[in-house]
Amino acid sequence: MKFLKFNSPHFLFAVSLVSAFLAISVVYFAFLNNRPEIITVEKSNVIQNPNQPLKNEVTSEYKQNTLPLNIEIYDFKTDKDTYGSDENIEISLVVSSQDEFKNAVILISGIKPSQRAYINEVVNLDINPGENPVIVNSQTPFCTKGCGGVYPGPYDIKAEILIDGSLITHSFITINLIDD
Repeated sequence: MKFLKFNSPHFLFAVSLVSAFLAISVVYFAFLNNRPEIITVEKSNVIQNPNQPLKNEVTSEYKQNTLPLNIEIYDFKTDKDTYGSDENIEISLVVSSQDEFKNAVILISGIKPSQRAYINEVVNLDINPGENPVIVNSQTPFCTKGCGGVYPGPYDIKAEILIDGSLITHSFITINLIDD
């Protein structure tokens, strides 16, 4: 093995690269093992892991809903079922409640092909007894041809109601993006 010299610059460079890769791998796997679990919220509003807060793009964390509230989201819809790129989207819903709640927050998010949701709207609302209509205007992504990871197809839009930082209820609808 005459060609392999342990003090050659090429060998030392290769050892440095391998060492750096191993160090990055150790840090990355340590990060993965310390991440909090993903928490899911079922239709019944029961948080499956009550020891971990929910995470969201708009808020930093949720508290567990321990309030016996009778609040519902219904008539959750958009003005159309199918949208092209960079198109206005009108999202409407009705919040129904038997009681009055000051400073409720409605989070509307969706079109999330990866980590980032392209729709992120926050509505502060004083909920009155009865029906409380909410209308939000947003925009579809600039490109639906694969730019930024957004491809044609179905995407969910989620509406969540928070009171005093607690997730009270949520609802989903699905829209379709087309390549225009």
